[in-house]
Amino acid sequence: MTKEPNNTICSIPPEIWQVIFSHLSARNNYECQRVCKSWYVPARRAFLDHVVLKSRYDLEEFLRCFTDGNTLNESIKKFTIGYAYTMPSRAGLLLQSEAIHTLIDRFPNVQELTVSVNCIDLENFTQPHIMSAILEKWTSLSVFRVNQILLSTEKIRIYLQTMHHLRQRMTELALYDHDYVTEMGGASRFVSMFPQLRHLKIIPQQGNIDSFSDCLPILAHCGHHLESLDLHSKKEDEDQGLLQRDRSPEEKQKLAHIKMLKLTMTSFCTNTIHFIIENLVGLQKMTVGFVYANLSDWTETQKTVFTSDFLSYLCARHEYFLRPLTINYKEDDAYLVQILSRHTTASNVSKVDLHTRLVLYNNNTQFGYDYNNAIANSSKFSLQLLSNKLQYGKLQRTSYFTHFYTGNNARDILDTFKVAASIKQATSLTLDLGGMCIFLDSIPRLVYQFLKMVPHINTLSIVWPRSYSENNSFVWPEDTVQYPHVTSLELTAGLASWVDMSMLPLVSSMFPALAYLSMQLFSGYWHEASQAFVINLPQSKLTRLHLDATPVRIQSGNVLKEQITFADAFFVLKVTQLLNNTSTHESYYRVSLDYLEVTRINRLEEQAQMGEHLTVHIIIKEIQHLNLYLSQEIYEQQQEKPILLSMDPQKKVQTSISFL
Repeated sequence: MTKEPNNTICSIPPEIWQVIFSHLSARNNYECQRVCKSWYVPARRAFLDHVVLKSRYDLEEFLRCFTDGNTLNESIKKFTIGYAYTMPSRAGLLLQSEAIHTLIDRFPNVQELTVSVNCIDLENFTQPHIMSAILEKWTSLSVFRVNQILLSTEKIRIYLQTMHHLRQRMTELALYDHDYVTEMGGASRFVSMFPQLRHLKIIPQQGNIDSFSDCLPILAHCGHHLESLDLHSKKEDEDQGLLQRDRSPEEKQKLAHIKMLKLTMTSFCTNTIHFIIENLVGLQKMTVGFVYANLSDWTETQKTVFTSDFLSYLCARHEYFLRPLTINYKEDDAYLVQILSRHTTASNVSKVDLHTRLVLYNNNTQFGYDYNNAIANSSKFSLQLLSNKLQYGKLQRTSYFTHFYTGNNARDILDTFKVAASIKQATSLTLDLGGMCIFLDSIPRLVYQFLKMVPHINTLSIVWPRSYSENNSFVWPEDTVQYPHVTSLELTAGLASWVDMSMLPLVSSMFPALAYLSMQLFSGYWHEASQAFVINLPQSKLTRLHLDATPVRIQSGNVLKEQITFADAFFVLKVTQLLNNTSTHESYYRVSLDYLEVTRINRLEEQAQMGEHLTVHIIIKEIQHLNLYLSQEIYEQQQEKPILLSMDPQKKVQTSISFL
């Protein structure tokens, strides 16, 4: 390990390094700990915090980190084996009983284990020698979680049996309405066997515990540590007696101790909501969802309780999530105003980012939408409300609109957006146009119309359809409107690797105060004659440009004549800064396409001697920092039309270049 790294490394805060290291594999993080003192703490924290093993290769690489007799194995606290979406063809039944034994023997202080049934057979945990080893050696294990949305009846039984064996130490339980629970004396009896229980999720399978009234006897048998609850509440008429019975002081104390609630309701249940408001007085974080909630189907009582009592209670929290409400265009505008007025008013918080996220989609089989219901879908939209804490005490409140776009309902969509914008001006805006595959020509006009209604936003993010072609743009040459308040812009291109050549100069003109620009999954205009991606921002003075170089790597394999190995592949980065009308300053860099290793090229002659290569040419007024990103593993899902590229987030590398 070097005692003093170079000045560039010293100037980067450890918090930034930790974000970078969080995207690396366990093996790479282990090696990064040995580079220098500045890297040691953030790399070690990322390495030890949470280990994800998605394949046998990951396991082998991870175990190699502990072959030199170090004691790092005692610091591993969390394991995740696979993901809920990991397919068996790739995972290949990741871990068998021998591998589980290895993890138990080598890492004695594990506190949390999350497994996917696609990657490991749960029956391994029913084997007596495995369970004995867990009980004997993993004395700190307090969470055993199955990361799977749907489990078969037999898998549920295995999970519950495993949890029963580990019951004395478990702090988290997914309680299924299952025959095994009945055999053990019922749900109330079963949860009473878990003295350390803090987080309870109740999953109704047979219709016995799918209302708040059904869950209360179960909660009464939980210990005093319970602080998180996830449950369902069915139709309103099933909970008539919820508020009638007096609660004992012990019951009230347990309910007041709950800090987090996730509630799914068939419809909006006023009795359930009043019970929560009266009894869950210590609630800090709340998620509320509905099986289906169309405001036009609600009674006036439900609407009144929702806007007055419920939203007042919900919006008093700093963290909450209200899942989709379905609202009809125009007829519910007054009600929409009441909802958003509550949501955008945050008490006791000085810094609030009001974020509007707008999603437009159309009938396209790629996105799984029902073509037969086009007319019905185009007459309504869905609204979600999200509040979460950002860094430095800042709060973000997001109004999340989703519209089914047909072209004929464009005016309804714009009018709804105008209503929302009239309540309180958003400070950040996201336009998610990823589902607009068959209405590409409508995008520029829509973007301008949306921006016109929120002229004071400072952060703008635009997501294009993944089939967006190189001849399309979200700006028009004949439109010269400027948005001087926008300082941060993020452009995500879906599957498009390049864009219309006139777009970026217009972007540079539209946003004169732009300081931060992020370009994900595309690298500018593709200049085929010179084999270069050109990023032309002649009027921009950027503090930082975030640029995804993945399309450069993809294009290298498509256009270069010579066969180049992965380790030898590179591109030339050319940065031209426009000092004034007559002079420029040019910088050249050689950037590897494996780990983005950057080497300064001092003379143009050196570039000429490199042989065949691609170039990324940045033309800009002024730039201070450039962040380059590269996805090392790219998968083509051939069954998708067009082909969908998938990136492994743990195989993404990043580097920074300073021009100061």
